[in-house]
Amino acid sequence: MEKKLTSGVFRGRPFGGVAILIRKALACCTTLITNVDRLIIVKIGNVYVINVYLPDSSVCNRDDIVSDICGQIEANVSFTADTFVTLGGDFNLEFADGKSCSKDFDSFITDNDLVICDSKFGDNRTMQGTHIAMSHVVVVHG
Repeated sequence: MEKKLTSGVFRGRPFGGVAILIRKALACCTTLITNVDRLIIVKIGNVYVINVYLPDSSVCNRDDIVSDICGQIEANVSFTADTFVTLGGDFNLEFADGKSCSKDFDSFITDNDLVICDSKFGDNRTMQGTHIAMSHVVVVHG
């Protein structure tokens, strides 16, 4: 690892991060809400777009990191009737029967009235028949 850290630009694992690309035409109505190691939130009009990179099961304090990221989202996003939320990214969570392996993540989904709309969960979990393709799982509100 020492050699890797001193060899130049960091690429690939474990040096990944998160990003959201915005079309130039939307720049005038886009606000960066927060950008930290594993989380970025932008607001485009009344739509929050969130990208996360949750730790995999090999990370010893995984539950704490997931809880912290969910808390950061709740602190920065207004889950109201007049806003829409799209949350995507690499969740690194195992899902079964609509639940993840993280109690904190499941509580976050339930508490904020979010819906998992990834095709793996079937048509009854999609939002108005809309399928949004991002890495792994997409969760929506609105």
